[in-house]
Amino acid sequence: MASLEKFDDDYTSSRPLGGGPLPDGVYSVSVVKMEIKPTRAGTHDALVWTFKVAEGAHTGRKVVKYSVIKEGKPIAYLKGDLTRAGMTLERFSDLEEEKERLVGAVLGVRLVTDNQGYSQVYIRGRLGAPPQTGGEDVPY
Repeated sequence: MASLEKFDDDYTSSRPLGGGPLPDGVYSVSVVKMEIKPTRAGTHDALVWTFKVAEGAHTGRKVVKYSVIKEGKPIAYLKGDLTRAGMTLERFSDLEEEKERLVGAVLGVRLVTDNQGYSQVYIRGRLGAPPQTGGEDVPY
């Protein structure tokens, strides 16, 4: 069995990190990963945006946004998010190949927790670069 005594000084002198929900507010985040995965219920797919807070007191904390992919308003909301993130697609089916172009982009997001404890992530816009379209060969 490993001896944990060698960690006593570090443990005693450190302040707790991580844990707990990220407070509501506006954050600069970088896009770390974009995936299309089934929802937990398995009834639809979702675009899963994984972000890391890029600056401020919560630098490095992870933020995840789920955009359900289904007919009607959900697609319109997702189109709005993609547009604010700087991506315009000719066809929605292009998302599968184009989504990786957002990795590394820095976005402004607003995190809001509702009265049931669920957090919503609202994309406010792309920071530090002009909007890009899906068809242009311009690096992000």
